[in-house]
Amino acid sequence: MSVVDAMPGTLAGRRLLSILSASLRSLQAASRIENVIGRARRFMASSSGGTEPAYSPVPAVTKSSRFPYVVERWRGTAYGDWMPETFARLVVIVPAAGHSRRMGRPKLLLPLGERSVIQRLIDAFDHPAVVEVMVVVRPDDDELAAAVAAAGATVIRPPESPADMKASVGWGLEALQRRWQENEIDAWLLAPADHPVLDADVVESVARAWAVSRPAVLVPTHEGRRGHPTIFARRLATELPTIPENHGLNWLVALHKDEVEELELGRPEVLVDLDTPEDYRELCRRFTTPGSEPGTRQ
Repeated sequence: MSVVDAMPGTLAGRRLLSILSASLRSLQAASRIENVIGRARRFMASSSGGTEPAYSPVPAVTKSSRFPYVVERWRGTAYGDWMPETFARLVVIVPAAGHSRRMGRPKLLLPLGERSVIQRLIDAFDHPAVVEVMVVVRPDDDELAAAVAAAGATVIRPPESPADMKASVGWGLEALQRRWQENEIDAWLLAPADHPVLDADVVESVARAWAVSRPAVLVPTHEGRRGHPTIFARRLATELPTIPENHGLNWLVALHKDEVEELELGRPEVLVDLDTPEDYRELCRRFTTPGSEPGTRQ
């Protein structure tokens, strides 16, 4: 029977209308997850073993298993009010390609409590605004790459070791630009790998604040001192190559000084980093004292 013969007044016509209605609902649902489908199509070209095909030159990318853009995951939780039409979509970039020379050993794999330094940092970004966490590691750092992948983040391995943090961020942004279209990501968040006491409360505060005013740069502060994580509008990703030699990301912040928003959090965690054995011993004391974990309300 043709579509013309299946008139609405007939049983066949009613069945056809039912099928068409169901198909329309499916198409509407599909349009709401267009970003996910777009990502899947891009990943179809990935080679086996979890690395994207080689461009010239690009880093090897081991894809994330933990941060899918699935809003339904958060319904009924403390973050249940974060809906697609209201929250900013963030990609976190973690430059982790240093050599830990002052520490004398790989500091990101050191234990703090029951987790490593790098796992604590990745765990802090388990938030509905975060659609991917990218960690840039040296191409020969297999142990750190394995730890990052086990924590569920995306591993970015440049073809050569980055010379400094700016170079590491550049590789992360290169991957972001290839993997995410302009309408899929609103901003990128810079989180140095040696800030292990960042927690979900800090991420929540900076993500909400940026979503409201959407400045070029949002910097958390404690008692007037700037810290991390810092959020940059997506458009600033293309400006990294304009930073002069021997200058870092602060040059980019200064360039947009009239568009920088500071967010006073009253949280010393935004200033804490891990550079020396003394820093590590102090952090170990904090993590072995009951009730002293970052984010604990005392």
